[in-house]
Amino acid sequence: MRLLRLLAATLVVLAAAGSAWSGDPSVLKTYKGAYTDKAYLSAKEEILDDLAAVGDPKALPALLWCIDQSRALVAKREKNEAKLRKALQPLEKEYRAKYEKYAAQQVKQGNPMPDKHPRWPVFEKVMKARADLEHAQREIADEQALVTHALASHGKLIASLPEDSQAKIREKWVSGALAHRDWKVRADQWTLVGGVPTTWAMTLLVDGAAAEADPRVLIWILEGLGGRDEATVLPVLETALEDVRWTVRVAALGALEKTPSKQTIEITLALLEREPGRVQDDCARVLRTMTGQEFGPNLAQWKNWWLINSAGWTGPPEPEKETDEKGDDVKPDPEEEWKKAVAESDRKKGTGFFGIDTRSKRIVYVIDVSGSMNEKAGESGDATRADRAKEELRTAVLGLDDGALFNIVFFAGDVRLWKKEMTIADSETRVAAVEFIDKMPVVGGTATYDALEAAFGLGDVGRGKKRGADPSGDSKVDTVILLSDGKPSVGEKTQPDAIRADVLEWFGERRIAVHTVAFGKDADLDFMAGLAKDTGGTHVAK
Repeated sequence: MRLLRLLAATLVVLAAAGSAWSGDPSVLKTYKGAYTDKAYLSAKEEILDDLAAVGDPKALPALLWCIDQSRALVAKREKNEAKLRKALQPLEKEYRAKYEKYAAQQVKQGNPMPDKHPRWPVFEKVMKARADLEHAQREIADEQALVTHALASHGKLIASLPEDSQAKIREKWVSGALAHRDWKVRADQWTLVGGVPTTWAMTLLVDGAAAEADPRVLIWILEGLGGRDEATVLPVLETALEDVRWTVRVAALGALEKTPSKQTIEITLALLEREPGRVQDDCARVLRTMTGQEFGPNLAQWKNWWLINSAGWTGPPEPEKETDEKGDDVKPDPEEEWKKAVAESDRKKGTGFFGIDTRSKRIVYVIDVSGSMNEKAGESGDATRADRAKEELRTAVLGLDDGALFNIVFFAGDVRLWKKEMTIADSETRVAAVEFIDKMPVVGGTATYDALEAAFGLGDVGRGKKRGADPSGDSKVDTVILLSDGKPSVGEKTQPDAIRADVLEWFGERRIAVHTVAFGKDADLDFMAGLAKDTGGTHVAK
């Protein structure tokens, strides 16, 4: 995993620093006694914060030890999670066979498809095994978040060290990992540089952006420039927006989004005017972040709004938060949260797939056809959620431009792809896709993780050995639209945070945006909205 490669690069740097300064044994003893496998996450975070605040090179070996412990614990918990998943598989198979036999009997007797069944012993075993697996995945996600926290502490600590100490670290990086022949090592090291809030780190990033040829590395350099001194980084980002590879342009837009200014808006407007496809979606997202307005990729509306409001623009709007009388954050109950999300989605009034407008020409539709999609879509009429989803999907597919690349991934208890590779849209393939949609049954669990993994993998199918041969960035997928009405329940991973962590890692080198449609009040709004936020996508609730 990229996280572990990144961690390995961190350890190399800190080990070098530690050998030069020979850390204080008493500090090591203090933190070793508190930073244990059984310690609460909050306690470990406090330890990392304390180390980052020391401002002394002697804290580096202690921080190294803490990171090493978290790394080992992640690996240990991943092994345990794999064992639990392996133990669940035969139970799932037995339960699925029993349910399908029971459902077939009900249908044969003229009864509707059952949404409940007797409490078989195997069902109890499955529920227990699923709960154990979800708990294990949550523990992994928590420890991975701790590693991320530790890397941020690493950047803060280096920034607080004396100048001569920082100079030694910089020299080690420049002559070592930043010059390494392996692109993965360079990418990991540039991510570390991006976490150091110093002028010399920014200078390294600026120089790296000019020198690095591999787009898989360049995207991490650009990401590290986001949010820094606008006078220095905006010219670099503007240059990156001229790159022929769409992944690089998307990464530059992500950095622009973190660097608010009037010039940022004007640069983005200029790009929107000349860009086709997926990058238009990202331009619209950056402009929305800067202004709080919802004009999608409509250039005329954006230009008109900016002409009227540019003089009074002072920065991006603050996100709205619900608070109680004491000023504390309030989270509404699930029913109210869903109603609010639906109202907000209806307000956007998009014209695309359930209101999601995308200009992508490389798109995968990932659609939930689990048993719960047989429920009615609303209070009136007989249409089910599956009926509405298929209707929207037919319209979207039939509306694809000739030459666009597309595919369909249906998922329930398993994953069913329309085609093994991305397919060119034309009169024949659009009709064939609609036939596939019409024939898809609606039954089973919700294997969200497996479906997303398959969708991301489609971007790599048929890729040549030489990365970069395709000037677009050598990925056959740039956009995924995920629709689901429930929580992940089966498949390789079901814990939402664990799924988000993996999707974020896949996004790192592919830059595939995930737009999400949460269908019905039983959908996991936080999970679906989080997936969209993590990847620069749009989230709606229906």
